Amino acid sequence: MAGPIAEIGQRLQLADTLSSLLGSIQMRAFVAPEATFLAPWSVAFPAGPLSFHVVTKGNALLVGKSGGAPVVLANGDIVLASHGDEHRLTCDAGLKPTSILDLVQVDQVARRAPIVHGGLGQATRVVSGFFMHRDRGANRLFSSLPPFVVVRDAGDGWVQSMLHLVALETGHDVPAVHDLLNHLGCALLGHILRAHLREHPALADSWLERARRRDVAAAVSAINVRPEAPWTVAGLAKLAGLSRSTFAAQFLETMGMPPVRYLFERRMEIASALLKEPQATIKEIAGRCGYATEAAFTNAFRRWAGIPPGAYRARERDVGPGLRPVDPS
Repeated sequence: MAGPIAEIGQRLQLADTLSSLLGSIQMRAFVAPEATFLAPWSVAFPAGPLSFHVVTKGNALLVGKSGGAPVVLANGDIVLASHGDEHRLTCDAGLKPTSILDLVQVDQVARRAPIVHGGLGQATRVVSGFFMHRDRGANRLFSSLPPFVVVRDAGDGWVQSMLHLVALETGHDVPAVHDLLNHLGCALLGHILRAHLREHPALADSWLERARRRDVAAAVSAINVRPEAPWTVAGLAKLAGLSRSTFAAQFLETMGMPPVRYLFERRMEIASALLKEPQATIKEIAGRCGYATEAAFTNAFRRWAGIPPGAYRARERDVGPGLRPVDPS
């Protein structure tokens, strides 16, 4: 009896710590409408953020950019592109692919309109999506995974229920739907990670050790919630209940950068987003990012972006809205 009880305890611990870790990363999921691909078909997905595909009907081949043998995906299988690498889904590895960016318009995804592509042959249906986060230290965590994590169909009723909900919400564009799909997508990511880590105990131990750093997680959460606050290493260490030196060492090991650097990066990411909003003045953005003067903010932003805030805003305005390549680093 000791064996099964210990295994149950380990699974519960893994589920709990993964939830804590993903929560501290502030992950957000975007789930696209279900796509129907009719043979012959081949679709290329560009490099970008962490993404996933679930085969809901039929079969598909997964082909990575680096080549190698295609991975056969069957009904119910899930694949996570954990490094954000370019890849293809296809019915035949020899077919020339069509970019997903040529098949899907931004407004089509927003309206959750059905996606149909290919010929007149056998149908394969796929639910895809991607994840965004504002925590660059998290990239070290996902880089410890293989480029593509495949979870085979285990007849999991929860996953099937989730996919049923996704299908029902196709064609409905209301905020509540997007919020629901965000929660479902993040839950799916947790499912993928638990399934993979259960099969790789050494990797699971590494992830659990990171997730156990609740002291660091408390500091990261405080910075994310109040990036404008006058945080210091000493103040964050006190919040974590650690000495200044111990906290600084644990933060660096867990997040891949010192606390002051993380605070700086977080503020600059917020500033770059606010600069795309024409109604926000540079002075207002400086205050919302924790800078007492516009000059101090301008100097800091120039160090981060290589150009001052005004030039950054003008460049973003000239580029205009639309799909932009995402730097996963």
